[in-house]
Amino acid sequence: MLAIYKTTEQGLEQLDTMTNGVWVKAIDPTPEEIGQLVNWGVDVDYINYSLDLDEMPRMERDEDYTFILIRIPHRQPESVQTFLLQPSLLERLSGSLCDAVTERRAGTTSGTRISGSSRKMRR
Repeated sequence: MLAIYKTTEQGLEQLDTMTNGVWVKAIDPTPEEIGQLVNWGVDVDYINYSLDLDEMPRMERDEDYTFILIRIPHRQPESVQTFLLQPSLLERLSGSLCDAVTERRAGTTSGTRISGSSRKMRR
């Protein structure tokens, strides 16, 4: 799945076309979507990195763009995955910032639930 987002004065908006200053979200891209990313100028190495399950989450800056690789646990409920994904664009994280980005008041309770789930996954 590919989605294009841009931060505007109205907030984060989803776009239909590629332009400067956008975020491209690629989740389990199909071969056609991979071709689209390449057509948009995304370095094929970055695409391959993101498809490699052994790659570590990281951020790299290039002259033309910033590559951010994050991993969202697939076994989490969709609401938790969304909660983790939406604030991933923030430079720092807190309950109030998460509430602002997700437009809900669940930063504290969701953080507690995720924290508990995270501990279980480490064992």
